[in-house]
Amino acid sequence: MLAAMHGKIACVERLIEANANILMFDSLNGRTCLHYAACYGHSDCLETILSAARTSHVAASWGFSRFVNIKDGKGATPLHLASCQRRSQCVHMLLDSGALVSASTGGYS
Repeated sequence: MLAAMHGKIACVERLIEANANILMFDSLNGRTCLHYAACYGHSDCLETILSAARTSHVAASWGFSRFVNIKDGKGATPLHLASCQRRSQCVHMLLDSGALVSASTGGYS
């Protein structure tokens, strides 16, 4: 998660190659690496994580659409966070990946 938060693409790639769990939630905000990459506008990390989710066990066990629309502890999806932070490239990537525009939360809709 820290690698995605800080835009360390090489580290994100190495972690994914080592089969790091991209479904892991942090204990502070209930966010995944996808949330952090979207929120901080690291589109390269976001694309790498999305690509890994399409081809890994995530797609088979969780479903790719569910992963893209995963909510954090406050009910925000990666799309909500990217939108709130005006990360237009990340917003477009998430929309192209099936993020739901109609997803609502208690303040991020």
